[in-house]
Amino acid sequence: MDTLTTSGINFSGLVSGMDTEALIQQIIQVESRRKTIWSTQQSQLTQRLSGLQALQAQLLGFQSAI
Repeated sequence: MDTLTTSGINFSGLVSGMDTEALIQQIIQVESRRKTIWSTQQSQLTQRLSGLQALQAQLLGFQSAI
């Protein structure tokens, strides 16, 4: 990261003219949102799997009762 610190003053992106700190923070936010979405999807799929496994157990119990 292009940062120059002088007397407590922070000059981010001084050489490139870009605010690299803001850019990095935006990338972190995007990745955080992706992680949240993936985590939510994983939770939903886990719940769905549990429901299907319970249904399978009931069907097997029904089949063995016949």
